[in-house]
Amino acid sequence: MLHKFRPVLVVSMVFLTFLVAGCLRLTPPKEEDQERNSFGQLKGYEVFEDRMIVGYEDREALEVFVKSIRAEIVVEIPQLKAASIKLPVEISKIYDRLKKMDLCGIRYVEPVYRRYIVQPVKRNNIGDISLAGQTGDPFMQYQWALKKLGAETAWETASGTGVVIAVLDSPIDGSHPDLEGQFVTGYDTYNDCEIAPGTDGDIAWETSDDHGTHVSGIIAARRDNGVGIAGLAYNAKIMPVNIFVWQWGMIEYAGDDCVARGIVWAVDNGADILSNSWGGSGYSMLLKEAVDYALSRGVAFIASSGNASYKSSSSYPAGYPGVIAVGASTVRDSVADFSNWGEYISVVAPGQNILSCVPEYEEPNYFEESGVAGQPYEYWDGTSMACPYVSALAALLIEKYPGITPFQLMKTLESGAVDLGTPGPDEKSGYGRIEASSTLVLNPDLYDEEGFLRVRVSDRSGRLGIPAVYVTLDREGGLKYYAKTNSEGEASFYAIDQGIYDIYLGGPDYLDTNSPNWRIEEERSETIRGAVLGENTKIDVAFKSTFGADVKTSVEGDFVVKIVDIDGKVYASTPFSRSAFIQFPDLAEGGRYYLIVQGDSPAFDELEPDYADDFESGNFNGGDFDWSLGGDELPYVQSETAKDGSFSARFGAISDMEQRSYFETTVSVAEPSKLEFDLKVSSTPWLCSFRLFIDDSLVAESDGELDWQRVKIPLRAGQHSIRFEMYRLMSFGGYEETAWIDNVTITRDLSVVTAIVNINGDRITAYGTLDDGLAVIDELGGGGLWYSIF
Repeated sequence: MLHKFRPVLVVSMVFLTFLVAGCLRLTPPKEEDQERNSFGQLKGYEVFEDRMIVGYEDREALEVFVKSIRAEIVVEIPQLKAASIKLPVEISKIYDRLKKMDLCGIRYVEPVYRRYIVQPVKRNNIGDISLAGQTGDPFMQYQWALKKLGAETAWETASGTGVVIAVLDSPIDGSHPDLEGQFVTGYDTYNDCEIAPGTDGDIAWETSDDHGTHVSGIIAARRDNGVGIAGLAYNAKIMPVNIFVWQWGMIEYAGDDCVARGIVWAVDNGADILSNSWGGSGYSMLLKEAVDYALSRGVAFIASSGNASYKSSSSYPAGYPGVIAVGASTVRDSVADFSNWGEYISVVAPGQNILSCVPEYEEPNYFEESGVAGQPYEYWDGTSMACPYVSALAALLIEKYPGITPFQLMKTLESGAVDLGTPGPDEKSGYGRIEASSTLVLNPDLYDEEGFLRVRVSDRSGRLGIPAVYVTLDREGGLKYYAKTNSEGEASFYAIDQGIYDIYLGGPDYLDTNSPNWRIEEERSETIRGAVLGENTKIDVAFKSTFGADVKTSVEGDFVVKIVDIDGKVYASTPFSRSAFIQFPDLAEGGRYYLIVQGDSPAFDELEPDYADDFESGNFNGGDFDWSLGGDELPYVQSETAKDGSFSARFGAISDMEQRSYFETTVSVAEPSKLEFDLKVSSTPWLCSFRLFIDDSLVAESDGELDWQRVKIPLRAGQHSIRFEMYRLMSFGGYEETAWIDNVTITRDLSVVTAIVNINGDRITAYGTLDDGLAVIDELGGGGLWYSIF
């Protein structure tokens, strides 16, 4: 389990120094001991292990960050001030370290989520059909959706002429006989190159372009060309934007980084509509900013809801505000049983038994199982098929009303829809099933009440923006909208309805990469009833926390407890001899704070170590510990360098990946104690590190170049296993790849300070150990967890 905290060294004058490279990193105890502080941004999500997305304030900050972690930039999107980077190791092994860095100039950090094509179900409905004597579009008679939508009537008004629809999907077979001449220049997001019009996206014999081709045929298959079917917007042009790539025998999502780059490219190169029959979980700030980039430039964004048959508001991109989210309907005008649903659904469209194009293959019998024998057409079910019908109808509207905005487009589609289920919009079918002929007679200018909202969430002072706060807009009889605040504490809602809303705010989500808080107890919530949203509305919300602590020492002494910010400024101070209560001042500014205790007691000087080994015997047998040696190369006692005296323990020269060198022991302590030792490290940063395990939990780690430093770790009463280890993750590097240990002691600890911290009414047990007269108080015993007080 990964936990969000930074290690600290505490010196006199209440100055807190954060260490980044070449430093000791204290690591939290086992999961069962710290469940509520779990850092789970990667848990429950599928991500690319070798990449990460970084939003930056300026290019120089990005370069500094990338260099500091030995990464390289692989995708850069300057329009969004974001890039993705290739990591030197897996993200699951590096992510906790990234949270300990001072990310100056970095707006956000997030993994690259895996998302998927909304996979259709293939059907066998036609079998072998004779084409003899048939003209026009011989299979159009099997396109029930066109009849249901009133396509023939709609075509008297518009056919999509002059409209460009970017299909973000798998590669498309541009040489299909029903799609010839229907393309403009496209873009391959993974390989960062343009796609010439009419290019066959098929890779050898692989079926990598089935999905994109089927979607494109629904939109723009040529009409009256003597073959196949007709697209609803048969005169529109398709801009292929490949966001899936064939790798390792399967179709693979290119990643949010590549997709965001593709969205920007499509918008900048003339797309009027973005059609998206794909999605997945994981709220991406980059993807949200890319969607906003399109909407703010007048480009409509349409996305399928998914085929998992469940209620959801967290499938993206369909769940972002301003996106026209599409479910699937049947020939009987019911919602398809596979169609995902929720308050974000705008409309539904035909998505069952949909006949459309698939690539041509050498084997004509390939199509017998799911379509027309010997012909490149198949019947598929899915919201993937519903989405392009909405995109095609949107193209007809844009042709007829060239100035129509994404909001007007959404409202016109909704107003022209055939209501399904209960009267009015509902979470199953939205505003209903789209209808082309009735929609095209509507005047988009009537829908001029487009709203825009920017919510800013701050601390009590209004100066500190709070990221990772969920914002929900709810109004009776309309769609709900969801967003999350960015690094400045702002959440933007484009292309939404004006009106009266209840606004619900909650967070920061302590599991989010970018949240300032470590604990769920620090999350806040606010509700704004009856907020009036107009054409351009801005709402500021201030969170406010309560914070206090009951502090107690184990012996009498001269002590003072303080609340200090991360720069060492004191905001509250209370002297005491054995116990005290301290409260965060009501008028103080919100931010990140530490709870510290300073002082001394005569009792601290009376104790001798219960265990000690300074290795001056020249081997591992001269102290109070019963050491056992192990690993790929055994550690040894040497006289080349030592903190004191002539000898120290040194790890063996490990040289290959996943190798270890370690020495370990088991001790029993009757009372709370502290383990202390001197440490020196010489290793390649990120790739080889010293690690300390207590009871099989990683509690401290260090890499890079670290000169002798005294390390102190608290121990609870009881029996403990202790293992000092050098671990090499990768086989390359330019350092000695070792560490030295000297003067190991375990001493009964009278300097433990305990506290019951009250955060927003929740009680948390915390503690720390006075070291040179100062203790940091948190759940890790001084590990450096700040308290986020808003």
